[in-house]
Amino acid sequence: MDKQHGHSAIEVMLYLSISMLLLGYALPQFTQLKQSAQKTQWTNQMLGHINYARSQAATSKTQVSLCSGLASCNAVPFWQEQLLTFIDRNGNGRLEAEDQLIRILYLPADAHWKWSAPLKKAHLTYQADGTTRALNGTLTLCYRNQPLQEVKISLSGRARAQAPGAGATCN
Repeated sequence: MDKQHGHSAIEVMLYLSISMLLLGYALPQFTQLKQSAQKTQWTNQMLGHINYARSQAATSKTQVSLCSGLASCNAVPFWQEQLLTFIDRNGNGRLEAEDQLIRILYLPADAHWKWSAPLKKAHLTYQADGTTRALNGTLTLCYRNQPLQEVKISLSGRARAQAPGAGATCN
């Protein structure tokens, strides 16, 4: 005699309702996890790029600058689209014909970095000894106009990541 296997409508409805409850709980957690991973990825990319520029300045015994821009450096504190790293022969922080472009970092389309420095310059320059030219400052990672992370660069040229401070802004 053959047994029939199956589920009643009540069992199916119970399975579906439990599944929907679990999914409703897990989906926001997944979104937060994804945003956290993106923030970490963007921060690590920036730290790697900054450390590369610093090491290039020290090994080539020349000035290396970082700035935001497509073909040359935009004189704005918002670093978006791409970040240019170049040997800055005259030290003015602008990519010009005599300078040598050594690296480009493509930045995410939906986020940007805000550069704030005491001297109000829109670029970061490393000296031949790996220190900044008094261009220490803070890069703030902004996503949907909210600060997510900060990268602090000291006068000695070292960069470190930290949570955004109370005064961190994206405008």
